[in-house]
Amino acid sequence: MRNKRSPGFSVFFFAGVIAFIWLFPFEDISEVREKDPEITTTMSSEEVTINEGRLINDTPMVPFEETFQELEADITWNEDSEIYTADREGDLLQFEVNDTEVNINGEFYPLEEAVERIEDTVYVPLNLIATAYGSEITWDLEENSAVIEEGRKEITVFMQPEEEKQEAEEVPEEEELRELSGKVQVDGIAIGDSQGELEDTWGEAERITMSHYGFSWHAYHDEYENYRMAGIENEEVVALYTNNEWKMEDSSLSALDRDEIRNTLGEPEQHITKGNTQYTQNQSDEFDLFQLEEGYLTVFYDIHEEHSVTAAELIETDTEHNLMGFYGPGSEDLAADAEMQMFDLVNADRVKHDLEPLAWNGEVAEVAKAHSEDMAERNYFSHESPEGLSPFDRMNEAGLTYSRAGENLASGQASAVFAEQGLMNSLGHRENILNPSYDELGIGVVFSEGDRPFYTQKYYTP
Repeated sequence: MRNKRSPGFSVFFFAGVIAFIWLFPFEDISEVREKDPEITTTMSSEEVTINEGRLINDTPMVPFEETFQELEADITWNEDSEIYTADREGDLLQFEVNDTEVNINGEFYPLEEAVERIEDTVYVPLNLIATAYGSEITWDLEENSAVIEEGRKEITVFMQPEEEKQEAEEVPEEEELRELSGKVQVDGIAIGDSQGELEDTWGEAERITMSHYGFSWHAYHDEYENYRMAGIENEEVVALYTNNEWKMEDSSLSALDRDEIRNTLGEPEQHITKGNTQYTQNQSDEFDLFQLEEGYLTVFYDIHEEHSVTAAELIETDTEHNLMGFYGPGSEDLAADAEMQMFDLVNADRVKHDLEPLAWNGEVAEVAKAHSEDMAERNYFSHESPEGLSPFDRMNEAGLTYSRAGENLASGQASAVFAEQGLMNSLGHRENILNPSYDELGIGVVFSEGDRPFYTQKYYTP
């Protein structure tokens, strides 16, 4: 069996963000807030659907690999001993096919039904999850489904009796794709174009960073005007992003609003299916997801500008399907690249609204990163630490003095693109991003052990 690949997806969904703005005059030594903190907590659950559950001898059975990977366990199989192992932060669960008991951290627990392999899939009893991890499980008798609640994640597993399962396998359903003849184009570049064609058309990239999908983003702009990115993998364009003009069938769609986009592209998708698992996006009026022949198109809207189109991102189909889950595998390098992506996206938004771009401040970024790291390590989401340290306290401890400063937080968005779009649609954060009084910006991004990203933006004027 393959090792766990940490979740990622351009399946999409937004987590909570909080705005905090304060003013510190030159001539005073006390903190004076411009207004009370605006607290908005919209931390969304991650919703996953697995359709391959089975009822075997009236016992609910779940596909071991798919289900336990969604529970953040690393899955391995020893070919010599034929032992399957799920390792979740040091908690070990081990068994062989046909076992009637399972080894959990050295102690053996009986199983309601023996482990069974059907074709290439290994099935274990549903209640093993509660035994191993203490997860809350709710059974829906009418739907023949179980909901596993694990932190912010909800995993729904649909069960089918064996005879119904066999009938379903004999007549596989074909997924219908929306038929559109024109390809999405950004400044003459489309999915499938070569890297050479990109460079001939767009020139030399301003910045190259890694995405959570594993491809590299090549960013282009003219002093942050006409900001656009092309994702490159194996010297081929596999993704596109722009906050400017994009076309289909030689018609510009960037000047439309949400209703006009839906009239053109049809009803948005509610989820993305990867293998036997469906990844559900939270319903939002801030963006829509459309499945096109060449990939998955996310259209972002500005809710403060009558839901006009503000940006678009297109991910090639196989690229999307190859990354299972919501988040990509987190790393320090990926976090550093996400910081630069977000910095560019902020400046692109400012220039789009006729403001000057901000300069990068490394010292401020270190303070921002320290707060993201603290939130990720101690599993909280707030401007104030558990000890009550405020953004003002953290900057003061770092020896940073300022005339004006602000902080935006975001967590749960799979990429800097989704995080920045969410912040721009939250009024308090938008005011920070588009504040003409700020001169500099530092950003810190850190991934938690479960690869959930935490973003901290700190706006700064000396």
